[in-house]
Amino acid sequence: MDTFFCPVGVWIRGVPLNHRDRGYWEFLYAFPGVISDSTYTYIQQQMLNIDPMARPAVVELMAQPWMRNDVSDIADFLSHLTVKTQSEKDNFFSDLPARLHPLPPRVVAEHLLPLLLTPLIMTETVARRCLWKHLLTPASSQHPRRMTFDPCRICPLFDEDLFTYHAVPLLLNLMESHDYHVRMVLLEHLVQFTPLCPREELVGSLLPEVLVGLHDVSDEMVQATLRALADLVSLVGGETIVGTTRSCIFADSTPRSQKVVMEKTQTPPPSGSPNSLPSPLTSLQTLPLSPLQAPPIFSSKAPPTSQDEARRQQRAEKMREKREMQRRKKMAAKLGELSQQWPTPACNG
Repeated sequence: MDTFFCPVGVWIRGVPLNHRDRGYWEFLYAFPGVISDSTYTYIQQQMLNIDPMARPAVVELMAQPWMRNDVSDIADFLSHLTVKTQSEKDNFFSDLPARLHPLPPRVVAEHLLPLLLTPLIMTETVARRCLWKHLLTPASSQHPRRMTFDPCRICPLFDEDLFTYHAVPLLLNLMESHDYHVRMVLLEHLVQFTPLCPREELVGSLLPEVLVGLHDVSDEMVQATLRALADLVSLVGGETIVGTTRSCIFADSTPRSQKVVMEKTQTPPPSGSPNSLPSPLTSLQTLPLSPLQAPPIFSSKAPPTSQDEARRQQRAEKMREKREMQRRKKMAAKLGELSQQWPTPACNG
């Protein structure tokens, strides 16, 4: 239901709306069909009454069934969410996806999305269970937009262009919030909207905020953060996540015949893809390292070569041989001491 302003002198059914001076504007609703007789009578006798004091108040107008729609009802509820009871909020968020689905996506994105993507809404448990999987998943070949709403399946509300323009900026701003529930919701759906973000935004603003979760005392937060980092590797590259000092540790034991077949079937990534763009950023430089973790990211030593690896193995082998010789010497000395303490008895002829 769209709204418009109509000037004095507009006629409906051959009868002018009013006879007041020119320049006065009436706020009306455009109805999708023919105005009913009762509605027309109400407008003519009540809303267009010559006496301004006899006209209905705004509250009375909004109570009329033809003045109400889902967009205004949802916006009104979200604006007064703090005064609602928990049962009212649970019922509202459980039914909200089905109410949003038939609405025009652009109307939802422009008027309702800024009211929904707030820390206050993201703390609601029912919203996390019922709403975000539909709202934070843009339409794609994997999740197409459906004609009818199915609560058992993901039903996206926006296409990628609309989602990128309206939702992505709000989500990037929410990443700056350190509320536990807000961060968990964003990490759960990070893989859905990060492919639509520019690489500069991912590296410059989103990735540093994601890395903060590794220092939290909650194991669930750390677990969700590590999963999100794994999804970001394909977008920003492994060098950006773990640093540039890396070496080939695992060897490929695939037979040569199979390698030739795999190389023919695989296509190289395009020159402009995230994997082909070098990045000197080492995002984990501030993380404390334990003995079980990888070596420091920044190091003055050059990456190990095959000769360095061979020398390291030779040194390790010599150390093992030296420790084995020392162990044998200690064992022989111990046996010598025992033989002196317990002499062998003489045989009786």
